[in-house]
Amino acid sequence: MTTLVTNPGKVLFPGEGITKGDLVAYYQRVCARILPYLAGRPLMLERYPNGLDGEHFFEKDAPRGAPSWLKTVALRSESADRTIHYVLCEDERTLLYLANLAAVTLHPWQSRVGHLDEPDILLFDLDPMPGCGLARLARVALLFRDTLSALGLRARVKTTGGKGLHVIVSLAPSAGYAQVRDFAETVSRHIAQGSNDVTLERSVERRRPRTVSLDYLQIGRGKTFAAPFTVRARRSAPVSMPLAWSEVEAWSAGASLEPTLAFARWTIASAAALPDPWRASYGPPQRLEPALERAARRWRNV
Repeated sequence: MTTLVTNPGKVLFPGEGITKGDLVAYYQRVCARILPYLAGRPLMLERYPNGLDGEHFFEKDAPRGAPSWLKTVALRSESADRTIHYVLCEDERTLLYLANLAAVTLHPWQSRVGHLDEPDILLFDLDPMPGCGLARLARVALLFRDTLSALGLRARVKTTGGKGLHVIVSLAPSAGYAQVRDFAETVSRHIAQGSNDVTLERSVERRRPRTVSLDYLQIGRGKTFAAPFTVRARRSAPVSMPLAWSEVEAWSAGASLEPTLAFARWTIASAAALPDPWRASYGPPQRLEPALERAARRWRNV
């Protein structure tokens, strides 16, 4: 598909000389891989019309002057006291339109239209504190994988596009946000009780150095996450990259490398040529309720 790119030579990432044309070309190459993770999800756009050195903004409403074919969903925001028309990105034309707006990063909801109050994603955001090396971060991610597996849930992992990792479980949209968040808290507290590598402190000042911080309160209606394969607004144009667990296992036994250095190879220049390691682990969506029952039986004191 061809699309009109306005001002394709506009430099968005000054450090690497990456242009708007490069951004559009990247999203065109990964279109078939990213769309399944976006379809049906209201989007928040992170836009940099004048590049990383210029003013940027987060946009929930469909842009003014949007074409008539752009698919949106109108949702009432009680906090803003108005209706927001969120973009739904379900085809290549929409994806490239957003890229041409310099929407560098795409932040979808954790639920889809039709089940907006029942998330189909359970997200654990693992954020390494200063001094936490890659091996420790990887070991914590594996702790989450194995703990969830013991409860009957398959988990996948990706980079955030920054220094952290996302551990993600695909859910059948049956449980509400409060129930999913409570489950995430239960799992997180169970792991934190048995590992000095995890901190659940919400206050930045109280988070222990060289640990992995986890904020389970980022689960909720209207909360977003960085989509797999989306570009992040950092100098090297890194990508939030899906990973195979075998890679994380290798890191867990490795040297204490800084996570950002390890993740630096997944950028707009390289990620489009790489396969999606999640394809082999899609499987059917999983119901949360059996895992809730197992956790209640096993962890009565958490």
